[in-house]
Amino acid sequence: QAASSPSRPSADSATLSPPLSISSLALAAVSRWVGVAEMAQVPERPPPPSLACLGDAELLDWTYHRRPRKEFVVLPELEEERRHSQSVFKDLISRHETCHEALFGLGRLAVLQQRYDEGLGYLEEAVALVQREALYLAWLAWALLLAGDHRGLIERTGARSRAAGLCVEALRLVPRLVLALRCLVCVALSTPLFAGGGWQAALPHAVELAACSPVAGLYVVARVLLQDSISADSAARGLKDLIAEVPLQRQNSAIWAAAAVRRCLEAFDASMGTEWAARLPPPRLLELDPDLKSPRKGAASPQPDAHVVATKLLAVDALWQHWVHRAKDPVQAAEVALLAAAQLRPCTAAWQRAVCLALKAFAFQGCWDECWKLAASELAFCLSPEVLYQCGRLAYFDGRADPIDAYLPHLHHLASSPEVPTKAFPHILFWIGMLHHKRGEWVLAARALQAAVPGLQQGEGKSKLARAEATISSVAKLQTDVHEVFDHSNAVLRQAAGKPIMAAAVGEGASADGSSPSSSAGAGPSWPWSMFGVWRGSGVVVSVESTDPYLGKLCRSRMALMCGAGAEAEAEAEAEGLIEAAATESPRRWEAHMELWQLHACRRDHTRATLIGRRLVELAGVDHQWGPGLLVDGQRLLRGKVWACSGYAAVGPLSLAHLLLAKSLRHCGLWEDAWDALIVGESEAAGSAHGTFWYQQAKVCMRALREAVDRSPDPSRAAILERAAVSNLVVVPPPLDGDDGHEGQVGAEEEEAAAAISLWQRRASERLCTLDALGDLAAEDYARIARLSAVLEALERRLSMQSAP
Repeated sequence: QAASSPSRPSADSATLSPPLSISSLALAAVSRWVGVAEMAQVPERPPPPSLACLGDAELLDWTYHRRPRKEFVVLPELEEERRHSQSVFKDLISRHETCHEALFGLGRLAVLQQRYDEGLGYLEEAVALVQREALYLAWLAWALLLAGDHRGLIERTGARSRAAGLCVEALRLVPRLVLALRCLVCVALSTPLFAGGGWQAALPHAVELAACSPVAGLYVVARVLLQDSISADSAARGLKDLIAEVPLQRQNSAIWAAAAVRRCLEAFDASMGTEWAARLPPPRLLELDPDLKSPRKGAASPQPDAHVVATKLLAVDALWQHWVHRAKDPVQAAEVALLAAAQLRPCTAAWQRAVCLALKAFAFQGCWDECWKLAASELAFCLSPEVLYQCGRLAYFDGRADPIDAYLPHLHHLASSPEVPTKAFPHILFWIGMLHHKRGEWVLAARALQAAVPGLQQGEGKSKLARAEATISSVAKLQTDVHEVFDHSNAVLRQAAGKPIMAAAVGEGASADGSSPSSSAGAGPSWPWSMFGVWRGSGVVVSVESTDPYLGKLCRSRMALMCGAGAEAEAEAEAEGLIEAAATESPRRWEAHMELWQLHACRRDHTRATLIGRRLVELAGVDHQWGPGLLVDGQRLLRGKVWACSGYAAVGPLSLAHLLLAKSLRHCGLWEDAWDALIVGESEAAGSAHGTFWYQQAKVCMRALREAVDRSPDPSRAAILERAAVSNLVVVPPPLDGDDGHEGQVGAEEEEAAAAISLWQRRASERLCTLDALGDLAAEDYARIARLSAVLEALERRLSMQSAP
């Protein structure tokens, strides 16, 4: 329904999403089942995994074709049933070593859980005890077939040969055993053509299966014929009929499937000159109840049959694989997936797999707008973890900010949810890391990928493991290069400003490898400031630009500032242009905004710095992940600044934004605004940053109180001289000639000034008392607090002299 919408929000989205041609059959199916979806109650809990709707035979077929087995929801009742069954079987074996039923049960569970060697041992013992049990033979054949994929050529050939013999023996005992027939089909398909295998050898077994089980036979026959390029079209039509025409209910589903099998084989016979359709039993005619195909609104829909649902799920997966990977026609794949999503909506476990395939088909076609519209509409029906995982994965390939921002929080929720199985965590963490990598959050990306690597090494996902290791290595190199440029530029710029050169202490969370930060002081830059240093720095900048153009612009701006000796205005203009370009290209990454704030503050353009500070507060408030995700920490961005009363601890991004905003407001003389910014920052800051905010609040109080005292009447020039003798921090201009400061009545402005003096005096006293109570501060911090106390005492002495008669 979303794919057929002709309206597009903009020309850009139209370019990103070329139109699709979906047949009227798919649209009619979707429209028909939308009414059913409106009547259906949205599930209160997440749906079970899509594999939960597969029976034993379907799950073995799914495993043989190497389809993904990721599960994102733990079913406690299923896990409890498995544990209980295993305990019962083991207890029986401990009492009766020859209990073949218990041995078979343990072997079956082990094979379904992909522990093939263990399952083979149990099944071999069961077959040795009871040699004429067809079901035991069929399961042993499946175990040999599946285990052979992980062995060498000779062992794999022997396992296939033995599996075929076991299936033939099982069919001799039970001629219509479906499990054995399906195993024979898979054995023939896995056997090379020169050895008598291939689809020609599998077709007789598939036709025999269709004669005894039409629903499963239709899927198997069509899948076998898909291997032949001549009959692929008729096989695809057969699978499409299975998806769209065969009802979900057991009643009459076999008749509809038998008719579809006959049509498929008749088309094959017409093209190949064979008579496979003649081997099927004669067709039975039965009128299908229309309510089974098109449920009326308000009518109770019959329960779907588990076998039919499982077979439809296998069919849509096989047909989707054919259209996408062999025929290279994602439009047809999208149509098939939409049909399946409409048909399987009553069964949410299978429905979510069809939705995932539809989303991937739109992604293959590049129709991202249709992809996200479909995701939004289907997730409104049921919030499926499987669909959310697929959306997060596809958001990486889309690359735009909106899908990443929409689905990255869902992946974080899945990674912390107790309902998600442990095996799924590495895959979720991998895509979390890749999405952070796409957003430029390099440290967060490296941390998520490092957490995913152990799980990827133990299970599936070798390609993901290689990408994760390559990304971690590139992030580490990028971090080293960027830190080298910023450390060197900080040393040069601090030396030019006459400040001591300190090695940038990496804040907590700023290291991609998780190592502890360093706070030691260095003697100088990381390489000598010389012609060789300039040449090496330029090479590092080029390397950074090739990985991240955004950080490359920031590094180039730092190089421009360093090389601008004697031409500071031109260097600052060049640096400002580069930084503004970076901020425009990536408005949500705040390193460029920090650099702009620093540039305006150095120019004493505090008005523009205030605007940048407000933008920093907005960015830090929206995304709290920026703190540990910054590749360049705040201390490096601020040229090695250490905040007073911070104990050399890292200041978080939100706290840092409030501090910078308050500093700009203070330089603008907006005392109340600066105070409010610090109060808000203190309320949102961590406990370790409270001392920094208290000191800055005391500093604002002193500046505001000094200004208020300077504007108040001064009775005596001696008071000024006495105050100047106590402290040289406050410079009071002499009174104007003829102005004795006592004449006239106290007006409204003087009353307001007196109230402001009282307010700032009280606030300053409270903050200094709080700072005096702090412990574990550096000696420099205690000296700063003492100087503020001396200033306050001098101001209070002056106020007392003014108030004296």
